[in-house]
Amino acid sequence: MNSQLAYIFSTLIFAGSALAIIWLFAFSILKRYWKIILLTAILFVLYTPVEFFALEKHLWVYSAERTFHWTFLGAEAETYFYSFLVGLAISSWTLWFAHYSRYVKTH
Repeated sequence: MNSQLAYIFSTLIFAGSALAIIWLFAFSILKRYWKIILLTAILFVLYTPVEFFALEKHLWVYSAERTFHWTFLGAEAETYFYSFLVGLAISSWTLWFAHYSRYVKTH
């Protein structure tokens, strides 16, 4: 495997599998909220450039051999993808949990 793909593959494995599991169990509920879920994921992506400050202070760094070296507004392209998937997963889980909590209280 190409080592530059390690970050993107680990993102797909961890964030993607969490998202797939959530949608597998709650598709019928979450499909009604797809606009909210997508908006939340976009907001996560818009917040990603804040990472630039941590990178500038060397609080963390990207492994040179694990990324594509495509930066946009100070963050790696893979990080935007990660932020998008995590935003989808968090908003999906939150809406599913809120729906389930309301269902339990009324039944």
